[in-house]
Amino acid sequence: MWTRDEVTRTLGGEDGEIVCRFYDVTEEGNFERKNILHRVTDLEQLSRLFGRSTAEIDVVLRRGRDCLLAERQRRVAPARDEKILTSWNALMIGAFAEAYKVLGTPAYRTAASAAPRSSSAICTVSGGFSAPGGTAARSSTPTWMITRIF
Repeated sequence: MWTRDEVTRTLGGEDGEIVCRFYDVTEEGNFERKNILHRVTDLEQLSRLFGRSTAEIDVVLRRGRDCLLAERQRRVAPARDEKILTSWNALMIGAFAEAYKVLGTPAYRTAASAAPRSSSAICTVSGGFSAPGGTAARSSTPTWMITRIF
């Protein structure tokens, strides 16, 4: 997420203004007073607005994206949610199993039977699991219950 000031300071005057117009970066922001970049115009409109060719605008936007990416990589990365929700996985497995039962499509049976093996690779006998980052958590659905569906 970016403020308008961060974008213009990173890219400079007119380049910053072009990128701000292209990605709708405003002073007010579109999420918690900052901006999640999203396209609201096209090269032709920016070309007319700034009196430059579409090729020049394209170069500015590419350079701007590269600069913003480099700046973003200097930031502390946001926290990631690595938990695995066993109950959601069980719902998915059940849906694949039901789809196979109703439609008879072998791909649904394959998906339903492969998912518990993938889940059990991260689950422990006690019903908990170890997330990819090595953190432990508890599951409301023991692994043996999921594997007994089939």
